[in-house]
Amino acid sequence: RVLPSGFRHALGEVAARLEGAGVPADLAARIAFLPALAPATDLHLVTESTGASMADAAPVFFATAERLRIARIGRLALGLPVSDYYDGLARDRALETLAAAHRRIVVGVIGAGGFETWLETRGARAAATLETVAATADSDAITLSRLTVAANLLADIAGV
Repeated sequence: RVLPSGFRHALGEVAARLEGAGVPADLAARIAFLPALAPATDLHLVTESTGASMADAAPVFFATAERLRIARIGRLALGLPVSDYYDGLARDRALETLAAAHRRIVVGVIGAGGFETWLETRGARAAATLETVAATADSDAITLSRLTVAANLLADIAGV
């Protein structure tokens, strides 16, 4: 119920494809919606930090992720080739930084009463950061250096 409608629709399409392949409807729906559980821990941490209900925090969480293109950056990052242990470690650390920044920004947005108000409190530097992050996310591919820069810029404006 707290997922954005576009995400719910996409997961519904996955469930329909699974069902079309012969998977029982209930099982197809359960399998298709597994990716929706990924942000559950982060959402729980946000609700604990803010005291907001899941119904109030989730829309802010998902809207902030969309605005900052966090999910897209994460999907692109998972496709990065990892040539050795340290590449994998660097990618995983950057993704952890990205997730921590996302949580912290959502807590700030909820506390400020909205994204625009939160952004205003961060000043012109935050707007420039968001442009850089958007440029990273809007490319067709991401490099480890771009991922690291985007994650760290968001962490900076989040105060992580």
